[in-house]
Amino acid sequence: VAVKSTYDGVKIGWETDDLVAIYDGTAKRQFTVKSIDNGIATLQGQVSKDATEFYAVFPYSAAGDVLPTQDGQVSLNMPAVQTLAEGKNFDEDAMVTVGKVQDGNVVLKNVVSLLKLNIPEGVASVRLQGFAYENIAGAVTASADAVAGAAESSSVTLMPSGETFAAGTHYIALLPTKFTAGFKVIYSKTGQMAVAKAEGEVEFPRKGGF
Repeated sequence: VAVKSTYDGVKIGWETDDLVAIYDGTAKRQFTVKSIDNGIATLQGQVSKDATEFYAVFPYSAAGDVLPTQDGQVSLNMPAVQTLAEGKNFDEDAMVTVGKVQDGNVVLKNVVSLLKLNIPEGVASVRLQGFAYENIAGAVTASADAVAGAAESSSVTLMPSGETFAAGTHYIALLPTKFTAGFKVIYSKTGQMAVAKAEGEVEFPRKGGF
């Protein structure tokens, strides 16, 4: 049984086609959603009969092939290019969560932080980057309690499902970080570009939003 986390400004509910990665100490296994009851999903899949310790990652696409370490660090990938599905204001593949299975249950805790944006009509892409080029996406290791390791990408680009975004509130997911000199958000459309800046030290905490 698994419970999804709630994010700042966005509550993510389970869907019947969701896939979850379960590490059983010998391999990464793919689990599916058997049923959903009052926001709680029951998952089904197969694991090694001798397995005693399990870790879970959602979505399955974010789970690396390297088995978790003894202290529970799991290999993950946070996409540097995030694309919105039709009708969505965030990329579900970027809302990476991890948890340790206890007594057959797991509460998945989000690994990311969020940047909340009010995107006007006609924008074709949005890119986030720190002035000091801090790495905020890509391969990383994390546990339910802490993020560790260095990411690979210093920017995150958000793309719409069509040619341009629907005007309104949208979210970029990024790895928790401290922008030591601030950050910029670059809005692009055909033949035009606008830059919004946040100068000075800005911290994006885990499980938090901005």
